[in-house]
Amino acid sequence: MTLCRKDFSYIWKDSRSLNTANDIEKILIELGLSVEDWNEYSDDLGLKHLKKVRSQIDPKSINVTPVFFIGTEPFQGHSQLPLISARLKTGI
Repeated sequence: MTLCRKDFSYIWKDSRSLNTANDIEKILIELGLSVEDWNEYSDDLGLKHLKKVRSQIDPKSINVTPVFFIGTEPFQGHSQLPLISARLKTGI
């Protein structure tokens, strides 16, 4: 969860980019995590996970980015972040 919180902080509080591998590597380094492990994951198992998730999503149901899921329920767009945060805090 630390990485997720750092990602959100990086984008929303610090207004920084998180669009490239270099952007992700900066966060990993700040958190003391292994860049090598990330690169290995993203080049192999991460691509398999991405392919699996994409195959499970109806392309017509996703028309805005970013899309966040709580369970199977999609939340589309940045405007949904307050609702997502509230739902996660209440355990819904």
